[in-house]
Amino acid sequence: MESRIKRIFSNTEEKIDAFLVANSEHPNLDANFSYVSKTQQGVFEHCYIVAYKNGNGTLMTSQLEEPIARKETKLDIVVFKTRDDRKNSLKQALSKVKKLGINGNNLTYRQYKYISKLTKAKIVDISEAFSKTRSIKDKDEIKSISQACKISSKVADEFPDYIKENITEKQLSKKLVELQYNYGADDLAFSPPIVCFGKNSADPHHSPSDRKLKMNEFVLIDFGARYKGYCSDITRTFVFGKPSQKMKEMYDTVLGAQLKTVDIVKSGANGKEIDKVARNMINEKFKDRFIHSLGHEVGLTVHDGGSLSYQKDFELKENMVITIEPGVYIPEIGGVRIEDTVLVKGNKSNILTKSSKELIEL
Repeated sequence: MESRIKRIFSNTEEKIDAFLVANSEHPNLDANFSYVSKTQQGVFEHCYIVAYKNGNGTLMTSQLEEPIARKETKLDIVVFKTRDDRKNSLKQALSKVKKLGINGNNLTYRQYKYISKLTKAKIVDISEAFSKTRSIKDKDEIKSISQACKISSKVADEFPDYIKENITEKQLSKKLVELQYNYGADDLAFSPPIVCFGKNSADPHHSPSDRKLKMNEFVLIDFGARYKGYCSDITRTFVFGKPSQKMKEMYDTVLGAQLKTVDIVKSGANGKEIDKVARNMINEKFKDRFIHSLGHEVGLTVHDGGSLSYQKDFELKENMVITIEPGVYIPEIGGVRIEDTVLVKGNKSNILTKSSKELIEL
């Protein structure tokens, strides 16, 4: 596979001479910086990458991040000591550029004004090219995501051992953090991990609270590990005690939709149509209770690109990594969501999160 820089140039419709990736301050960093440089550590605040259509690129870094840059990237490295050094280095790197691509989805207005003063180049947005390139994972990316998924799967399988009456959502969320690091995660895909009990599970993005667990209610967990910069994403739903008939019906409906749609994931399929399959199955018993899209891409960020939604066409391609996560949410009862991270591979899907999906009653 050709270099990441050349792939970005191939995927842009603009005839650019170079592109620039700019980091601002943590946590508002551009994941494309890590993608192009292949750095897995460091913060690289206020650092830049300028890449050219011949495939070469220069990483401009402060002394603070120099050791990591020299260890991890194959790009040329320019180290600046002062703000003037940084400005002059960037100005020099852009001196012969006539048309410059930037990531308009991430570049701040302040950065845009700063860069505009340093170059006479026409500045154009190539954010779609970045997204399109990152959408197709190379073998190293797939390896890292697969390992992150192995970690999450082990955690999901062990997690029910810690569920007990009167424990709080916050306590179990902290346990998810602990277990992920114990199994080898470098970081979390997102924080805090979602843990919700009972009616709280009807809120798809609930923040863990001090609410205590009671008998005969749902326990929903949604979390992901990060390994070498790449994320996993998994959701499992359990029942503490005995589920009611309605709760069983909710779970069986979601599981059926999840298994069906995972099975039809393949290269060339339309995510919009896959979403419709799940939505139609769920609507037969729980009309309008599936309130979000079926899934999304996963990579350097947990929501890393496009989504599988009934509202928009989305072609699945070889070596994309996506989630499949149907759900049913009833405010007076709670919610069920079952999510796997899935690799698109030819005419079949490859489920990367392999923990049990059978209803576990605790």
